[in-house]
Amino acid sequence: AAGFPWAEVEGDVVALGRGHQALGIASLPVYNRVTLNLLRRAYERYELVVWCVGNWFFGNRDVDRLRDLCSDDQVSGDREDLFLWSHFYPGVVSREAMSLENNLLIVRHATRCLDAIVEEMPRIKF
Repeated sequence: AAGFPWAEVEGDVVALGRGHQALGIASLPVYNRVTLNLLRRAYERYELVVWCVGNWFFGNRDVDRLRDLCSDDQVSGDREDLFLWSHFYPGVVSREAMSLENNLLIVRHATRCLDAIVEEMPRIKF
């Protein structure tokens, strides 16, 4: 940790000296339900939560699921429904799925997720 003393506190939580802690899982898509639950966990526990938002293309293999989710007849208005249970292991980014149309869909949906998170957790920082 760049010369900082650190120690694992629990699971995915690391203490970085002087009371600062970091938790997270690398490369979580913005729209992943695990992302939402991880942020909720941090928000309940800490006064200050800073979220480093990853690359928009993480999880572009879910683009068809997102397209279905974003269609007018699928929108329920429930914040939970914006977030998918989706794996985030290697291979979730497909070159074939990279197109202007798909990229815009992912960015628009991720922006809706960001808005929902800010609405629920107004103190969160990006």
